[in-house]
Amino acid sequence: MVRGNHDHAVACGEIRGGITSLASWSLKWTIDQLSDDERQWLAQLPVYQQGDQWLAVHGSPLDKTFFNGYVYQMSYVENLDELSERQVPLCFHGHSHIQKTWRRDGDGDAGDSSKRQQLAEAAHVLISPGSIGQPRGGDAGVELAIIDLASRELEYHRLSYNMEKTLADMSKHQFPSEMADRLRRGQ
Repeated sequence: MVRGNHDHAVACGEIRGGITSLASWSLKWTIDQLSDDERQWLAQLPVYQQGDQWLAVHGSPLDKTFFNGYVYQMSYVENLDELSERQVPLCFHGHSHIQKTWRRDGDGDAGDSSKRQQLAEAAHVLISPGSIGQPRGGDAGVELAIIDLASRELEYHRLSYNMEKTLADMSKHQFPSEMADRLRRGQ
């Protein structure tokens, strides 16, 4: 596990500018729900994890805080450059909440949203498994990725869950209706 930007805000109780009003509402609500011990547990999560052949961050490898940088169409090349400079073949990241792989191989740099991918030939790869709580790719559900590190075969998955129960809980706790709408739409 790694600490994300919302985990950090909740743990520190710091809700700063640059976030939407819905995100601010959600952070304040979450702070009120958690005990000091639970917030301390979040604060102790590392901002990155690293193995011999991989790095895991919430935001992007280029962002020095690892919280707020995005990997997307306009930033993936610079992030692949960062992996190359650090000599890290694989980087798992979130923050965009969209399942997508950006790779650098003999054919150049490219993005791929295919459900199954073979990454053995890629020198450097950025992998976003998606989002458990708020997918933004247009489909509701729990998103995740499974990778075989030996063969570098990757599979993206989407699982359904009891959305109606979640929406009922959101209504019970008076979440803004826009949040429920976004969850339904997967955006």
